[in-house]
Amino acid sequence: MTFEFAQLAVSPTFIIVVSFALFYFIYNRKEKGFFTKFFLICSLIYICIYLLAFYFYFFAN
Repeated sequence: MTFEFAQLAVSPTFIIVVSFALFYFIYNRKEKGFFTKFFLICSLIYICIYLLAFYFYFFAN
């Protein structure tokens, strides 16, 4: 299970999605509104998933 999850760290499509999520988070962090906050939370979830996959890629056996 961790092997498949760790493969997200090197998947080009997921890297692009996380890059867009990081850009969205940086660009819109001061904005107000329900949908903006919702998508900020979603982008944080994508970033956390990528960091976890990156950890599993390097430190999982």
